[in-house]
Amino acid sequence: MRSRIQKNNGGFDIGGRRYLTEGAFRYGSRSMVRVGIYQLTDDEQAYFRTTTVFVPAPRANTFDRDKLRQLADEAERKQRERIEERVAAEQTIY
Repeated sequence: MRSRIQKNNGGFDIGGRRYLTEGAFRYGSRSMVRVGIYQLTDDEQAYFRTTTVFVPAPRANTFDRDKLRQLADEAERKQRERIEERVAAEQTIY
């Protein structure tokens, strides 16, 4: 049986990372979910937030855990690329 994660205040830990869904909302005609991504500290005593991403929400009230992880990781990668592009563009100005 696959794990299901609530799209409002659900979450799971895997590989030193924590994914927490922080609510669903409408953005124009799209239903989205805010996902906080956290990293385990080196001493493994706590998690710290690394980023927040927004992913398309499923029609049901739950996500498949693997699908949520895939969507969140992809959104995080795209977010990081946009930031790197912006930083590189600003550096060429000076």
